[in-house]
Amino acid sequence: MLKPYPFEALVSRIFRECERDQAVFGLPLRKALQSHPRMDLSISYFGRRATSPLGPAAGPHTQMAQNIVLAWLAGAGILELKTIQVMDRLELSRPCIDMRTVGFNTEWSQELSLDESLDEYIKGYMLIEMLRQSAPWSQDPNRGPVLYDLSVGYDLAGISGGKVRNFIDGMLNTKTRADYFRRSIPAEFRHHAELDVPDRLADSVTLSTFHGCPPDEIESIIDFLFREYRLNCVIKFNPTLLGKRETRELINNQLGYERIIIRDEAFDDDLSWDRAINLVERLGRTADELGLQLGVKFTNTLIVKNTGTSLPESEETAYLSGPPLHPLAMRLISRFRKIFRDRFPISLSAGIDRKNFPDAVALGLKPITACTDLLKPGGYSRFPLYYGELYRRMEAVGATTVDEFKKKAYAPEGSSGDVSANTEYYLKQVAADSRYSHTRNNKPPRKIQRKLELFDCLTCDICLAVCPNNALFAFADGETEVPSAGIGSLAEKHQIGLFGDFCNQCGNCDVFCPEDGGPQFMKPAFYGSETSWRESRHASAFYLAGGSATTTVLGRIAGREYRLEKTGDRVSFSGTGFNIRFQASHPQGTISGNVPEKLDLRPYFIMDFFRRVLLETGRINYINTLVHIKESKDGL
Repeated sequence: MLKPYPFEALVSRIFRECERDQAVFGLPLRKALQSHPRMDLSISYFGRRATSPLGPAAGPHTQMAQNIVLAWLAGAGILELKTIQVMDRLELSRPCIDMRTVGFNTEWSQELSLDESLDEYIKGYMLIEMLRQSAPWSQDPNRGPVLYDLSVGYDLAGISGGKVRNFIDGMLNTKTRADYFRRSIPAEFRHHAELDVPDRLADSVTLSTFHGCPPDEIESIIDFLFREYRLNCVIKFNPTLLGKRETRELINNQLGYERIIIRDEAFDDDLSWDRAINLVERLGRTADELGLQLGVKFTNTLIVKNTGTSLPESEETAYLSGPPLHPLAMRLISRFRKIFRDRFPISLSAGIDRKNFPDAVALGLKPITACTDLLKPGGYSRFPLYYGELYRRMEAVGATTVDEFKKKAYAPEGSSGDVSANTEYYLKQVAADSRYSHTRNNKPPRKIQRKLELFDCLTCDICLAVCPNNALFAFADGETEVPSAGIGSLAEKHQIGLFGDFCNQCGNCDVFCPEDGGPQFMKPAFYGSETSWRESRHASAFYLAGGSATTTVLGRIAGREYRLEKTGDRVSFSGTGFNIRFQASHPQGTISGNVPEKLDLRPYFIMDFFRRVLLETGRINYINTLVHIKESKDGL
């Protein structure tokens, strides 16, 4: 289960790491978005200015505070926060993400409590504002405040109930919680406390419903959100709007995904095209009467049979995302615009990547959201590549704003700024583009038939970026051996560790790791509290705590638990059946206490190695930040 990180520690890590390592949460600043001095990508979104139409879709990239900050650093202008619902203590199957070819998942709800989700969203916003007022971002006119779009589900009873009401009320009345977090900012960073946090953190909400949700239920939910909270609303439609025959013809025949089996119930129980159009018309009139706006989103994931994936066999159903959905969504957008033209804003989340992002901008879609592509190697740092492609396309037609680009992107093939004509032109391009087909998306990441170990994997570092929660990290830079213990030299440039509080065992790191075993299982896991360490079932798990004089390390190695305490050169080391003391500078010759007949000191050397490289040397990380916070408090 995910465990949020303290706000004071997030603040400390961000600014210490930024200054010392020129990175934020492991993302090098050189890989963050560098704004183009001559390009203005801002748009109007429900009456508010967004610095860009791009952002992560509701999903694993918008659940925790560090995710939100990383998305903004990479260039997100609008963040669709992860969908929340009343059932906030679900047990979900693992792994839940399969990105070997296209995208499959069984992850459909937040994994935090509603109170924790509220706090994470407020913390994320505050951290972004603190960064915005700091160099180098304070000098960048294109780094405006991030816009939040709430995402809620899945039925009226849950959304109108007390728990979800409290969440929405908290997002629209942030002062009490924001002031609480503001007071927790460490003294050394207190100059960042004067940040602007609007009391109302969002003006829009996207409704995500279960497949098969009745039209009357959808209408009632939107009407409730309109009237109760004065929120602009977006309806996220399912891909099944295209109809059973045409959907299967496109996915299975034209694109060649023969093994994707689209379940009949996905169509039988879902909203039809005609009813969807009537629904939009009625709700559009309601929005007009209330002085609000209605938008639509294409599309949700597609419900399919779980077959041929790496997801648990116990899950009969999976949800398809990625490249196959892009041409499907474009057909739906084309049909929608033939009826409504640009009356309703349209959001897109269907196979967005670096190549088609500029086209989505040219079509006037907003926000343009990605999830599947961000789960591939590079992770959040893929977003700056999107902008590089957009800048290139804008320069080619002499455009410096989004509105200019919409007018010029397809001239003379498209019409001057007519998004409907642009849509028809682009739809023809998509239909002829093979990169959405099975033949271009059928090769899984390569495995090298080598087993992953605790130390010395390939250190290709792919896993670091594909983890949406930023749980994996590099450490022990330049360390060549774990002293003594017969463990031997470390051949690789650094080691890989896991911050266990952020790992939900989604499995995405395992998909892209060239070695077998899975980093989430085989790499050492470090926890932010003794409670988390004790609750974990990881075979190699550690908790490091430091004070003004003594450092404590709790370890679980090959299922056996140990405790190490070090004060200066004095060491106390214990485990099942032994409790010994010795001098760190000369272990073998100074041992005393309850010494077993056969004493294996290798666990001590491993734990002491972690203590030294994580707390005394190397990069800023989640573990040494917590120790730094405690030592700072002890020094007061």
